[in-house]
Amino acid sequence: MSRNLMHQHAAATSRNKAKMNKIVIRPFSKPPSLPDNYYEQTVKELLDGTLEILNRQLSEYKGQKNEKQTDLSLQNAYTSVVTLVRHQYGPRLYEDWIQSMKQAVRIVLPHSGLGQGPLLHIIPELYRIYTEYLLCCQHVLLPLDRTHGWNGTTAVPVSAHAQTLWTAGLAAFAEQLQFYLKTIYQEWFQVWIYQDWKTATGTPVLQSIWYMWQDLQVLPSLPIESDLHEYWERTSKEVWESFSSNSQGAAAQFIAWTHQQFSVIPSWPWLPVQWLGHVLDTCITQPLILDGLLTQERFWQPFLQQELVTSATSVPLTQLWLLSGRLPSGHAKVAQVIASFVKQEGLRRSQSVADLLALQSIVKQTIARLPGAGEVITLKSVWEEVVNSEESLAEPLAKYLDQILKSAKKLDVQPADWLSSVVTGIFVPLQAKDIFEAFYKRDLAKRLLWNKVVSMDIEKQVCSFLKAECGAGYTSKMEGMFQDIDLSREHMLVYKQAAEQNASQDNKVEMEVQILTTGYWPVYPQYQTLQLPSSLLVRQNSFDAFYKKKCHGRRIAWQYALGNCLVKTNGFSKPYELNVSLLQALVLIQFKDAETKWTLTGLMQAIGLEDRDEMERILQSLALGKEGTRILRKLDPDGKKKPRMTVQDEDEFFVQAAFVSNQRRIRIQNIMMKETKEEREKTVETVSRDRLYLIDAVLVRILKARKTVLHQQLIPQVMEQVKFPAQAADVKSRIESLIEREYMERDSKDRNRYNYLA
Repeated sequence: MSRNLMHQHAAATSRNKAKMNKIVIRPFSKPPSLPDNYYEQTVKELLDGTLEILNRQLSEYKGQKNEKQTDLSLQNAYTSVVTLVRHQYGPRLYEDWIQSMKQAVRIVLPHSGLGQGPLLHIIPELYRIYTEYLLCCQHVLLPLDRTHGWNGTTAVPVSAHAQTLWTAGLAAFAEQLQFYLKTIYQEWFQVWIYQDWKTATGTPVLQSIWYMWQDLQVLPSLPIESDLHEYWERTSKEVWESFSSNSQGAAAQFIAWTHQQFSVIPSWPWLPVQWLGHVLDTCITQPLILDGLLTQERFWQPFLQQELVTSATSVPLTQLWLLSGRLPSGHAKVAQVIASFVKQEGLRRSQSVADLLALQSIVKQTIARLPGAGEVITLKSVWEEVVNSEESLAEPLAKYLDQILKSAKKLDVQPADWLSSVVTGIFVPLQAKDIFEAFYKRDLAKRLLWNKVVSMDIEKQVCSFLKAECGAGYTSKMEGMFQDIDLSREHMLVYKQAAEQNASQDNKVEMEVQILTTGYWPVYPQYQTLQLPSSLLVRQNSFDAFYKKKCHGRRIAWQYALGNCLVKTNGFSKPYELNVSLLQALVLIQFKDAETKWTLTGLMQAIGLEDRDEMERILQSLALGKEGTRILRKLDPDGKKKPRMTVQDEDEFFVQAAFVSNQRRIRIQNIMMKETKEEREKTVETVSRDRLYLIDAVLVRILKARKTVLHQQLIPQVMEQVKFPAQAADVKSRIESLIEREYMERDSKDRNRYNYLA
């Protein structure tokens, strides 16, 4: 059955195809044409209709009634334009529209009769009305705009060089605007500079005029940049003259005023910001700030003084940094001024480590506050010159650290990074590190030996900082001191355990011994003839035997000058404990009662001290010290009430029975603890002698490696390798010394050449 259905369907399809007729489209034998007056009538309705729309908008703007209604239909007008363009009326229609558009421009912007009021408010409104008319024409004449363009005189096929309807209409308006352009520009410039710049309100009228000039492409013909230059050059000079009468605050006031002018620029986002900033930089920043006040110290010093000396935040400095960053070499000039001021202030404070550290801290905070200043302001050479001025900071730095490390109060008030600031700020640029080492090592020894260490951890931290900067050889002796203190503590623990088993009930003297390695510690005076009491001799001999038994082959030399004693008294109104040196203790125990009197020479014989100056210092500390420490009293032979501060051989001393003190434990400072001028000179002399040996070693090392070298090459190499500030004269003297000792010789043919002698 399915075969029958398929057969019937195929037959029906063939019959339908036979009945279908073919449709053939043929062109007109004669193309259709428009009526004779079609173009004139259509164009007249089209252009008159668009002008009528313009007139109605003008009437609404002027507040006049316009009862005439246009019959123009935008859709029908668009269709008419399509028809005209299709029938090759495009060029003619374009020329007619250009004439109509020029008429519209004269209607909108006549040479007279614009009305009352300033042009700044009238012109933008008229331009708005005209652009709306132009936009309406562009929509209606869109088919014409896509196929034709305007070359200024005739209509041509559309191309990249031909004007569109919109650009041709704007060009006509710009041409008509030339009549008012000068007046509008003057009004606009006056309002912008003298009113809007001061108030920073961003007047919309100014923005509208600017955008209109951009659309009409008349900005290049306006003298805006030259007028701005003239205005700012005149104004800035007037402002500077008004401020310069006060030299203290002139720079700060002028910088603040300049910064204010720049801060107004963002109020006009429609203006080219870079262009305005360039004008201000050319007229103010470069000539008056960078090339003006920064070149005269009397202007920039006051606000830098406020910022870097009084540590008060200086707004002018921040503003100056921001202004100078607008120019290629601005930051470099400001950095140079800051470096110059820091150098002057640093040299003025170079005698005080604390003041110099305070200056460094303020400068560091100031640089951190200025954007990007850390990469531009480099003060490494400045600090090197300040630290290594004529009066080196090597000794003051060592004394500064000593004062802090032995005082708990001073150590507590220091900031967390104070040690890092000291090392990186002063020690790193210091050239005379060997002198610092000598003085610091002496002070460290005193703190360790006389129990003035506040924190052993901080002491070792200082040593680790110095080691990281100068190497292990620099701190080897300091580390040896710490090892001696630790080993002494261990030895004393073992000794006390052994001494408890053989302790005598009669001897109640307790003794602590510190074992010092000779090469690590400074050299102290020897008092070999000192006569110790039997109670101390027993303890001394006991420990001597213990140490020799424990450490075979080692010899002990007792340093009595470093001894420290705690003497208990029972002859005053209340008992006291006197913390004195061993020599002071030996003098005190000679006074058995209040009636005992001794002279200086008698005491020297009694305790076996041969150094008269040392005995004089001991008696001065016991009898002529500060109030509350005068255990003894000096009786002058001449009977004066006020005793002399010096000690003579005939002066007698006796115990001051009426001695009273508010403290139970009294520390009597020995005058010898204060470093004398002779000791400082001896330290410097020792360092200088060591420097000569180092120069010798460097000379021999260079000659041994090169075998022969010229004098002009040898001197710079030696100066470069030594780690202290050496002079060429010192190197020459060591060369002569090595020649005399036959380590080297002058070449027989060339006197400027040296040869190494193996």
